[in-house]
Amino acid sequence: MRFQAIFFDLFNTLLHFDFSLLPQVDFQGQSLPTTSVEVYRQLSESRDPSFPYSRFLEEFQESLKIVTRLRSQEHREFSSLDRFQILCKRLKVQDKSVAEFIVKVHMDELFRIIHFPDHKKALLDQLPPIPLVLVSNFDHALTVRRALREFGLEERFEAIFISDEVGWRKPGDEFFNVVLKTTGYSPQQCLYVGDDPEADVYGATRQGFQVAWLVENRPPQDPPLQPKWTIRDLSQILEIVEETDI
Repeated sequence: MRFQAIFFDLFNTLLHFDFSLLPQVDFQGQSLPTTSVEVYRQLSESRDPSFPYSRFLEEFQESLKIVTRLRSQEHREFSSLDRFQILCKRLKVQDKSVAEFIVKVHMDELFRIIHFPDHKKALLDQLPPIPLVLVSNFDHALTVRRALREFGLEERFEAIFISDEVGWRKPGDEFFNVVLKTTGYSPQQCLYVGDDPEADVYGATRQGFQVAWLVENRPPQDPPLQPKWTIRDLSQILEIVEETDI
């Protein structure tokens, strides 16, 4: 009997960011690819900020640290707008529209560097007719859906769950509770494919999914829980689907 459905993580599993396309800046002794260069450039053209780029970069990175810490505490999602409202507060920016402006430029820059590798596109075409479900951690759902449309992926999925819309993040139980209640699938009879050892391997394994951990060219680190399969190429799930008896 085939899997009831295949659940896919999105970024670094199907779609990828090519961060080499972003400007590189020196930050705390390291070269950092960042959207902040373009954000500050456009901000300077339209808003005349009262702070230099160096201060903006520092708070830009600090806002990411803050929301990352908040997300990890309860696995709640904090949106991109939440993050940049924190940034504006730290910079003492009173105009509430500035945070929305930063979100738009930041997400346009991220969208610009998203790509869909041809071999992953081919893999989806070769899968047998099993329902596909998308489960993605991302703080701006509009950008995810824009990317899915751009690469012809939106209609391939029976259901799409994005943390920004769900309000919770993987690996939290709350996120998976929404997914499983909505889809009605039994996780024990579903294949889950993802790259993140915490969000995907730990989160999905705890729910009872049969997990294939995609490590590609990265040396695998020990995940909190062991997946059923560790794969280096997404095409290996074809063999998993064909040979697994559930």
